[in-house]
Amino acid sequence: MKKLSIVAIFIFICCSSVYPTEQISQDKISAEALTLLHRMSLKEKIGQKLMLDFRYWCSAKSKSNQACVQDFTVMNSTVKEIVSKKHIGGIILFSNNLKNISQITTLTESFQQAMYTTNNLPLLIGTDQEGGIVARLPRDVSVSFPGNMALTAAAFGEPGISYTAAVGKIIAMDLKAVGINTDFAPDVDVNINPLNPVIHVRSFSDDPQYVAKFGLELTEAISQGGVAATIKHFPGHGDTVTDSHVGLPVVSHDLDQAWKIDLYPFKEIIENHSPELIMTAHIQFPALDDSQIYAGKAGREITTPATLSRKIQYDLLREQLGYKGVIVTDALDMGAIAQNFDPTDATIKAFQAGDDIALMPINISQSEDIVNIDDLIAKIEKAVLNGTLSRSELDQSVLRIIKLKIKLGLFKLDSTPLDEKIVRAQKLFADKYQHELESSLANDAVTLVHNFNQLVPIKLLPNARIHILTPWLEQGAGIAAEIKRLQEEHFLPQTVQVSFAKMADTDLAAEKIAIDNADIVIVGNITTKSLPLSNIKKAQWIPVASQLQASLVFPEIFEGDSEKSSIRPLSISLSKTNLSDDQFAFQALQYASDQHKKTIFISLLAPYDLPNYIRVSDAMLAGYDYYGYLTDQTHGYYRGPSMQALTRVIFGFSHAKGKLPINIPDPNRPGEIFFSRGYGITT
Repeated sequence: MKKLSIVAIFIFICCSSVYPTEQISQDKISAEALTLLHRMSLKEKIGQKLMLDFRYWCSAKSKSNQACVQDFTVMNSTVKEIVSKKHIGGIILFSNNLKNISQITTLTESFQQAMYTTNNLPLLIGTDQEGGIVARLPRDVSVSFPGNMALTAAAFGEPGISYTAAVGKIIAMDLKAVGINTDFAPDVDVNINPLNPVIHVRSFSDDPQYVAKFGLELTEAISQGGVAATIKHFPGHGDTVTDSHVGLPVVSHDLDQAWKIDLYPFKEIIENHSPELIMTAHIQFPALDDSQIYAGKAGREITTPATLSRKIQYDLLREQLGYKGVIVTDALDMGAIAQNFDPTDATIKAFQAGDDIALMPINISQSEDIVNIDDLIAKIEKAVLNGTLSRSELDQSVLRIIKLKIKLGLFKLDSTPLDEKIVRAQKLFADKYQHELESSLANDAVTLVHNFNQLVPIKLLPNARIHILTPWLEQGAGIAAEIKRLQEEHFLPQTVQVSFAKMADTDLAAEKIAIDNADIVIVGNITTKSLPLSNIKKAQWIPVASQLQASLVFPEIFEGDSEKSSIRPLSISLSKTNLSDDQFAFQALQYASDQHKKTIFISLLAPYDLPNYIRVSDAMLAGYDYYGYLTDQTHGYYRGPSMQALTRVIFGFSHAKGKLPINIPDPNRPGEIFFSRGYGITT
């Protein structure tokens, strides 16, 4: 396969522009924003500070009172009325809303037209397009870059060459082409805790200097592409052991650690290229604010969460760090906030703290929910009128939001016909350079950390038999599909045989038979943490209806192989054995090793699990992204490039270049480093 040169990539990025962004002076922006502000009513100002989601929509309330789970993909009169008559400032879109280029472009156009035709301010339309495991654009039509940790792994492998700017520019170009003007990326948390359940590969590194370096590059690239960039999650979610979607994490760092680790990337980026937005973290950080706040829903005093902390959002971020852009909360319906505060109370407290935009303050998924938005706005208005919220600070906050919209060029109506916008976007998404960049990055990120007797690259002999065992079927299918492609192009022997199994669909007895019939055994695993195998228990699936709408970061399934289900948490294992996926992977490799088979282990997500498998693996690799080849009734497609890249490295069609972006501790001796940051074997 021909590899796109880095020079060609940057020529393409620098010389390509979908919608050139007009440069407007700050004085002109300020003057225009003030003029608009002075014309606004109090209700209009409040609406600007709300960013809603319409992830699901049901035309009628369920008789059984079940949560609405029908994806919202087409504008309707009720949603149009909500955003226009309530003067809403922004919308966040999820993969539930984004199905194909034509549909996405039509939906965003209809949102903006709802505002233009009613003389409202245009909308900030945002999404979480981080890359890797957090990406909202449909993976069957858009590039699916392997994420922040992969970016660092590739950069470590080839010092002096960074994909980050090119990736950021393409992300911005693609989002802008379909009418999305705000990206909730990049994540600049420093993932120093190997037990972190929610950040892990979304972080660039466990070294704050690298997080700052690559975070700055990505922020600049997205911004220069005409899309608002958002660094998150302030003041730092990297050293947590609780997922803020389901609980309230605590960061126990002292003040010195906070400045040297958590705050460092934010400070560096603000000073060098201040982002358009900063997103808050739903965490408790006593070293930065140990004050108590009454959590009415929980009925007790708790340490003030950072999102609701004036010391953190105003005194620290605004005054001390000098940030002048827009502060947006993380989703207020996440467990960390929703379990402790009433939605209206949380929103008002967020505004008191100095946050500009309340993200997803209430759930709206049917026409009956209009009363909820009316009630929220009325209570915020009352809080302003009685002095609970400062009118002056409200005006300054709305001014920041208006300035951002002017900077993004949202007030200048694009008169291009919708059909032309769709064709233009489709052409951009299909551009070969995007997909070659995606492939090159994935190849260069693959990290080989163990290679006994130089097994990799494997030279396949005719009639060789390969068996693959992975947590999701699409991962084994992805490796098998790439092997088949290489066979069709006559790079691999036509007689090579491949079988693959999904852990949930098999058991150890069946795997032993498959291994007996194989020459090479490839086993993958998905993990987020560093845990010894002895401590990993098989999770039990408890289908809680509320989980359907609980995950902001991970709306797709965690079991893989389908884009419809979304109720199972990441650690779930439904294999026919009593083993966790981690233990199942080990037992399969152990048996294969005992039978003198060639064994390869692939860490499919956070590479913290690598030390657990070194004793039973001839080779071990990290890919940093778990998406593979998904098939449905009509076609098959790759949801990410990492399975292809891993396959090419294993069989010698790409070199292993990547280096570990993080230190990997010994799971059995957490204080000791097993593999050091920057380690990787080059082939």
